[in-house]
Amino acid sequence: MHCSPDVAEATESLNVEYKAHSVVLILVPPNRNGYAPTMLDWNQCPTVERVPGKVSGVWLFKGTRVPVKALFENLEDGAGVDDFLRWFPGVKREQVLAVLEFAEQSLTVA
Repeated sequence: MHCSPDVAEATESLNVEYKAHSVVLILVPPNRNGYAPTMLDWNQCPTVERVPGKVSGVWLFKGTRVPVKALFENLEDGAGVDDFLRWFPGVKREQVLAVLEFAEQSLTVA
């Protein structure tokens, strides 16, 4: 599989003990209510939190005001993990990796 130089550079910079794997994003059209057919249960991910009244109650990286959604939007727009971490310095690399792994495991069909 071929990936863009930005993606290759971002994955090479992940200098941590981490099982190498591919992340595949599947774009699914919204259902008639405007929601994606499958929603992730972020309650099961220990690196995120939702606090009523904090950033309108959206899911945030724990201990920050950075929405989890911001990670996926930036990746979707072509940013790398290192870019995201530079733009949102309160978020730790371990949190990003945990969120990405949680999303991948949640979308894996057993």
